[in-house]
Amino acid sequence: MDPIKGVDLLIHAFNNLHYKNDEWQLVIIGTKNKYRNELIKYAEKSICKEKIFFIDPIFDEEKVKAYYFCDVFVIPSIFDAMTIVAVEAAACGKPIIITKTSDFKEIYLSGGAIEADASINGITKALSIAIDSNINDLKKIGTNGKYFVTKHYEWDNLANIYENIFNLNFKKEN
Repeated sequence: MDPIKGVDLLIHAFNNLHYKNDEWQLVIIGTKNKYRNELIKYAEKSICKEKIFFIDPIFDEEKVKAYYFCDVFVIPSIFDAMTIVAVEAAACGKPIIITKTSDFKEIYLSGGAIEADASINGITKALSIAIDSNINDLKKIGTNGKYFVTKHYEWDNLANIYENIFNLNFKKEN
């Protein structure tokens, strides 16, 4: 857990929407460190303190279960070069909120994400869209994201892409 990941922005945004997120909870998963301790202190003083939870990192089957149990997966990064959790959550058919600075515009352009500015206001707007969306709209975003990931990141498809690249390069050299 690091400030560059923008979790503080997410907590602020979630609190901004306290008047409309009665049925929502914010679960933050990350390593115990100084930054996480600061976030916990802020969350404990916030208006949504009863709805913000911190848990330690999870792996393997537990991580996959967490993706499936969430309604929306948020990547609030101020900067992030191709965050793998976006691909993992989308592969599980979950709608994601991703910042414009996360270097993953393709998933947004495919209709598989709600894109946000990496700011409190930007993430507040994106969360508000998710909260105001009906379940079918969120499912559609999740379906689009899953299709995108399957098409572009599934191992068989990647192997075919690389094989074509290698074949083209081999033909050019001969």
